Amino acid sequence: MINNSKDYRKEKMAQLILKNKIRLARLDLIQWYQQNIGYTLTIGQFIDWEEAQRLKSKVYRHAWTQQGQQAANFSEIRRVLASIRQQTMALAETWVICYYPTHSQAGAFKIKLKDFWNLLEKIDDDPGDIIVVKRQFNFYICIEAEEYNYHLTLWGDIEEINN
Repeated sequence: MINNSKDYRKEKMAQLILKNKIRLARLDLIQWYQQNIGYTLTIGQFIDWEEAQRLKSKVYRHAWTQQGQQAANFSEIRRVLASIRQQTMALAETWVICYYPTHSQAGAFKIKLKDFWNLLEKIDDDPGDIIVVKRQFNFYICIEAEEYNYHLTLWGDIEEINN
């Protein structure tokens, strides 16, 4: 009985520590977006951390099975995504989930697709991985930073984003 109680307290403490790390990472990300990109991100935009991890894993597992596109640098990725942006103009108000892993402990946040496109223009030229996914998993953009280049995977039907 004493052992179980000790284990319970250790587990509870570990959960509280993780929760606090997530909270602090989110506050840090909010501040970073405001100072570096000029975007006002709120705590209410963040989705459940565990859901964010599941969705991110699902995107990566799926992206690894898809034909992607290589780019030597992030500027090339931006050029490719410019045509995708044009195709999604009618869906500007659609909510998507965004991951920006420089603050991976924060999880992911909801953002309108139009806001994502605007943020993409302001992100530096060496951002690391970026994922934008519709919560229903009918569309995603996965930008992976590899050792010497970037890998872009687009999946889903543009028309289905709104569903």
